[in-house]
Amino acid sequence: ELAFSTVEGFPHLDEEGFGRALAAAVTEGRAFLLPTGEGELAGAVILGRAPGWIDYLTVSPHCRRRGAARAMLRFAAARWPGSPLYLSTFRAGDRADRGYRAAF
Repeated sequence: ELAFSTVEGFPHLDEEGFGRALAAAVTEGRAFLLPTGEGELAGAVILGRAPGWIDYLTVSPHCRRRGAARAMLRFAAARWPGSPLYLSTFRAGDRADRGYRAAF
């Protein structure tokens, strides 16, 4: 549900395929799901298999600017101490790009 609430950033997301990828990442310890405390997710990050690569990062629209992205980036940084972090955005000036840079 979180992925589709941020659909502007993921317009071609396949729900079934994403669900499988997320389940695999959780099993492998490559995913961090940040709860709101109200039964919803504030954000999610899926780490790539290559050091430093973030495959997926999103923050719920109502949780933005509250430290969720920073918490998820700290999870990634702890996984790869000393490695730079890499995250692709797909549009110049994308809000996600600015948020990622500001958070870390």
